[in-house]
Amino acid sequence: MKPLPCLLGLLSALFAASAGPIDLPARSARSAAATTTASLPLQIVTCSEDVDLDALILDFKLVPKFIYRGLHGFAAPMDAATIEKLKAHPCVLYVEADGPVSWSEQITSSGLMRMGIPSFPVARINQVSEPLDVDVAILDTGIDPHEDLNVVQSMSPFSVDGNDEVGHGTAVAGVLGAYDNGLGVVGVAAGARIWNIKASGPPPNNSWANLLGGMAYVLQNSNRISVASCSLVNAIGNTTGPVNALRGSVRRLVAAGIVVVGAVGNDAQDLAGVDGVFGTGDDAVPAALSEVMAVSAMDSTVYQEGGLPLDQLWAGSNSSQIERTNRPAGSTAANYVVSPGGAIDVAAPGVLVATTLPGVGPDGIGRSYGYKSGTSFAAPHVAGLVALYIAANGRATNAAGVYRIRQAIIDSALPQSQWHTNNTLDPDTRPEPLAMPSENWVPRPVLTNSGTPGSFQLGFNSVPGYDYLVQAATNLTPPIAWKDLSTIAGSNFVALASIMDTNATGQSFYRLARRSLVGSLHIIVPPQSRTNVVGTVASLSVTVSGDAPAHRWHKDGTPLTDGGRISGAGTSALILTGVQSTDAGNYSVVITNLHGSVTSAPAALTIQSVVLVSGVLATATSELASHGRHASNAVNGIYYDSNFWQSVGVNGVPPTDPSPAISFDLGTVRAVEKFQIWNGHELAPSVKRMRVEVSMDGVSFSPVGEFTLTSISPASETFALGRVACRHVRFVILENGAGQLFPVVGPPTAGSQVAIDEVEFHEYLSD
Repeated sequence: MKPLPCLLGLLSALFAASAGPIDLPARSARSAAATTTASLPLQIVTCSEDVDLDALILDFKLVPKFIYRGLHGFAAPMDAATIEKLKAHPCVLYVEADGPVSWSEQITSSGLMRMGIPSFPVARINQVSEPLDVDVAILDTGIDPHEDLNVVQSMSPFSVDGNDEVGHGTAVAGVLGAYDNGLGVVGVAAGARIWNIKASGPPPNNSWANLLGGMAYVLQNSNRISVASCSLVNAIGNTTGPVNALRGSVRRLVAAGIVVVGAVGNDAQDLAGVDGVFGTGDDAVPAALSEVMAVSAMDSTVYQEGGLPLDQLWAGSNSSQIERTNRPAGSTAANYVVSPGGAIDVAAPGVLVATTLPGVGPDGIGRSYGYKSGTSFAAPHVAGLVALYIAANGRATNAAGVYRIRQAIIDSALPQSQWHTNNTLDPDTRPEPLAMPSENWVPRPVLTNSGTPGSFQLGFNSVPGYDYLVQAATNLTPPIAWKDLSTIAGSNFVALASIMDTNATGQSFYRLARRSLVGSLHIIVPPQSRTNVVGTVASLSVTVSGDAPAHRWHKDGTPLTDGGRISGAGTSALILTGVQSTDAGNYSVVITNLHGSVTSAPAALTIQSVVLVSGVLATATSELASHGRHASNAVNGIYYDSNFWQSVGVNGVPPTDPSPAISFDLGTVRAVEKFQIWNGHELAPSVKRMRVEVSMDGVSFSPVGEFTLTSISPASETFALGRVACRHVRFVILENGAGQLFPVVGPPTAGSQVAIDEVEFHEYLSD
């Protein structure tokens, strides 16, 4: 898996207001303007090089989402009438509809790469679906059904379904928890169980009352939900946000052990609002509440010379110039957590984030992916990070536990002084760090024991992404003879592991080693069984993840080496040419690296050799019988009269005469050794030269050779094809017996008929 490259670097603006948290009751003038065109379809406009893009956009009163100056175009929502007018404009070359992009191979976004998620063992990013055993609630605009999301529950205070009517919640969910399954994208907490809380929608459903209703449902299920991600925020300019009601709801969630993560908003202002005072109605709640883990957005998509990202705070992200407290306005009490960012716990990637998109196919399942920007998509990075922490340590059960988790993530975050830049563009004096995982979170395993000699039980906590080796010795005299007792792999949540030593003596010693599984081997696509015809090429392949894998193929347990008809025995793809009956068997591949080895399940190679009596005629599937091509009375014969073709030309001008051809269907795939042909019919001039082509499907033909014929029926000739595997054979006539070449242009040559009387195909029989 590779990180996403920096895309759309030529954009003059990135996603603007439409990509951030959803404004609740009041809207700013900026967000209101965007709303007037939000329901219109996005169109991509390509213009001539001499166009004044700004003047054109202004003339048509468009609100562009992107302006592609280097490409002389833009993307903007517009109605049908505007589309037609633009198409008629002399400077407009094309107007084309936008649409979702579908990715068949999984990619890891630049955000996950910048946070170091793939190298964090607990995340287990290896394209093997191992869903994280954590329940996360997403309070947003709903989530559409999607192949890459593990949504286990949906509810809404105002809707009968949990579908995404805004196009926001589905994208948030992908950042947090998209499966690590080799498809589309992968989330921070891959495969985590997602509770879809549709708490907002188009007006009038973008209300505080709906959000509070969603929070109440999360509280009712606090015995299962341990993280809540909220990318909804108070609208800029609104001074009547129900701060007290929100604080009361969030405090109850936190008291139940739920870590609430919130996006700080995209208005480039302070979390405390215009008045600069926390606890008033213009705060960017719920993120402004001290009980919420507040997340700003940074940009890691622009790369410097040398390949390092140019880390900078996103210009639209809200900031924190003043200290936030855990009391109403005016209090000086200490915060629940302490961060260099003041009221903002941490920053996370929030620009051009690869994620899942809403919309479903005919089967009701979504398969669309794309890019989103804003603090809405920074917050789920951190909510996923919280889920990873919980997978390694267990959930919080009270408020103190919630704050310990928040503080641990703040303490392991990367200070801005260590970002890849000399200027992070932080607009305030409180530099929030970049959220990153840390192996310091992972508890050290401690062996506990009980029992008696001969039946001694050991226990320890195992964590996802690691395996644990327990060894035993009877004394500690150097050199100590440690013997492996057992190896246990961590599952998808912190759990108690237990080992019984049934050979314990009166004096036994034990030790425990923990090893990260990052880079360990996993078979993604195993070799597949197949059937081949004798004489054909058989290939077997395997796809694995892991660091520096080495391969060795085996047949029936015996290692293979390159040589003769075998190649690729030490690679991911084994090739056997000219297979024989002795090649049949079970093939497996052993893959090794520094972490160990894995062996694929065997794939059976079956060699087919259909017994066919030599001389059985094939069935002709195309006897050309028009424009002078006549099927003869002979079985599978073809008679071609170029004179007749020429005589039906239009106005005395003969058309071009194409090369005549005839195809044969052999009924099944066969290894054709040779063919026998009776050339000529009724003593007419024979075929002199023809090309033989073969096909499996009767549609796509490949040439295998050209043949010159010398005999005329009733004599026959035999030509070798070299055991070529095919079902269909086609003869393309290049020259007739009179020396006339095809295709023919102009007057016919005297005696230009072509005739084939009979053809027999001979199949190779097994040795």
